[in-house]
Amino acid sequence: MKNRIITLTMLLVLIVTISLFFISCSDMLDNPNLGMGESKVGTIGPGGGYIFYDKSFYSDGWRFLEAAPAGWSGALDWRGIPQDPFTLLGYYHINQVLDLVVGTQTAVGTGKANTLAMVRAMGSTNGYAMYYYTVPTTNYAAKVCVDYRGGGFADWFLPSMDELYLMYQNLALQGLGGFNFGCYWSSSEYNAYKAWSLYFSGGASQVAYDRWYTFCVRPVRAF
Repeated sequence: MKNRIITLTMLLVLIVTISLFFISCSDMLDNPNLGMGESKVGTIGPGGGYIFYDKSFYSDGWRFLEAAPAGWSGALDWRGIPQDPFTLLGYYHINQVLDLVVGTQTAVGTGKANTLAMVRAMGSTNGYAMYYYTVPTTNYAAKVCVDYRGGGFADWFLPSMDELYLMYQNLALQGLGGFNFGCYWSSSEYNAYKAWSLYFSGGASQVAYDRWYTFCVRPVRAF
């Protein structure tokens, strides 16, 4: 009887060990960066910038959000100090239809979908600097972020409004990331003519501005 209990105990230990192994393997498949060093808010991520969000579990292929490093674009201020570039959000219209929305959200986890939707819709022919312009532009916030290749990654995007606020709260307020003391674009539309932005000074005011304003841009990525 005693030997039987010991055998059952050993069997349970083996089952638990195997289960934990497969869970670990699953996490590694979801996130190839796991096991390459401790990842947490305030540390440097795989793309070379600071991690600013941890949702505590892996789902949809990611757990952390990382901001691009200071000086990511090569832009400099008048003193020669790296700064985030200023770009417009851009208007989406085709065939002179001037009141189109791409369809975006504000929640954490929606920034990538927002950005890809904008780039798919606006591309190089349907994005305009002003709603009444007839000459398209590719120099708009979502496209600038998608084109970034920091750390060898091609999955950067413009953060949603809630993601942008977390970046401000967990990095800028902590003196991390080298952010400008100005307004930053999110990828969250307000309507066809305005989009949500966040001041990184003066108490982080959230404001819907005309999409032709040129504000700072900082790409992020999920991993």
